[in-house]
Amino acid sequence: NPNEYVSTGAFSVTLICMALGQTFEQTSDDISILGDGTWRLENNVLFLKDDGNEDEVGAEIIELSNGNLQLRIEETEVFQDNSISTSTTITVDMILERL
Repeated sequence: NPNEYVSTGAFSVTLICMALGQTFEQTSDDISILGDGTWRLENNVLFLKDDGNEDEVGAEIIELSNGNLQLRIEETEVFQDNSISTSTTITVDMILERL
């Protein structure tokens, strides 16, 4: 099927946050690059849906050339803890290279 993707690889991320004079650090290891799934294109947005996952992720196409695809994914998360609410916007710039 031409609208299926397969990817391999993983990475680790260490997030460091400073708030109210305290430093918090969290490391996540072995994060999958994309996994396997299906895709669709709408305007300048590439929508990806991993196999076994109901959610679809939209990635803006920044650049598309013969062997490279550069994507940007923005996600805002709201955290609620008792009466305190914070929001964080995460921007991921991803460059995929055809081998």
